[in-house]
Amino acid sequence: MRLIILGILASIFLSQFILADNYQNSSMSVSVDIIEPVSKIDISPNQIHLGSVTTGYTTDAVKINVTNTGTLDLKIQPMLDSDADDIFRNLVFSNTATCASETTCIKIESYSFNLSRPDEIGEETLKSFYLKLDLRNYGEEILHDYSNLTTDIIFWVMPQ
Repeated sequence: MRLIILGILASIFLSQFILADNYQNSSMSVSVDIIEPVSKIDISPNQIHLGSVTTGYTTDAVKINVTNTGTLDLKIQPMLDSDADDIFRNLVFSNTATCASETTCIKIESYSFNLSRPDEIGEETLKSFYLKLDLRNYGEEILHDYSNLTTDIIFWVMPQ
């Protein structure tokens, strides 16, 4: 009886093994490009003219767009170029075109924001805000006209 059972099991095993030659296996190759995490932003527009202003007034607000095209969550802090005229310390940022108080108009030295990374590589995330020069509380006397007074704002990018 044992021999019969062993014979049956052997024939099942051999038939499966022989039939295995009728099956065709396939394979595939997998590759990927691994990239280093990148912090990259684009500023638009990259040059603005705020118009004319004097003590006691503000310029019109200009909409600024910052786009995260990198692969990291970012903290961004705009800073004045080191040789900027002191009047530019009155640049203010806000989330709306009209801001009336210090809680909604934030001076450049106190302003920063977070910008999350895009959901997919190759996509981008966008943050919009407004910039203007606020001389409503400017304490210095303006003694003469300055035509096209210019400075640079550097947007420092730090990974979160």
